Amino acid sequence: MADKARLLAARALLRVSSGGFSNIVLDSMLEEGKEEVVQGVIERAMQNTVYGRDNPYIGVGNGAIFDPAAAAEEFAGGAVVGGLLGGGQIGLNTLANRAAYNAAKAKYNRDVRQNTAPEMDSKAAQAVDAITRGESITGNQAAAIAKNPVAVETLEANTGVKLNTQQPISQLKRDIA
Repeated sequence: MADKARLLAARALLRVSSGGFSNIVLDSMLEEGKEEVVQGVIERAMQNTVYGRDNPYIGVGNGAIFDPAAAAEEFAGGAVVGGLLGGGQIGLNTLANRAAYNAAKAKYNRDVRQNTAPEMDSKAAQAVDAITRGESITGNQAAAIAKNPVAVETLEANTGVKLNTQQPISQLKRDIA
């Protein structure tokens, strides 16, 4: 088992490239593996102290406090778990970063559209506001809307009605209402 663990660790080290993903996974594997080895040594030492076991200080495969075979197994187990957790963490971070990026990009695009869109003149803006509130408008207000492409676009977007600004104002007023 110890030979297999060493072989797996050696293969993992050989596959490491300079890329970020593999370095993060390898770091996670090494950290978890080391942690498991230290934890195993402390656990076996505490067995002697707390339970009165007579674990030898050094040995191989006999429950010794410093046991290279047990350390290799503990390292391999910790490394596997660390690799899986490291890869999962990268996956979750990537998804979270992508979602945050998409939200920020959408907000930026909205801000750019709002800040670069031409503005309506005040008469057209008042008329659009009145229509939005469900109020009727005058012929002069309908004419102000017809002359202002931003007002026409805003009303079409809000009402879903395609406005023909080439028709008589009285007809446009009926279409808007």
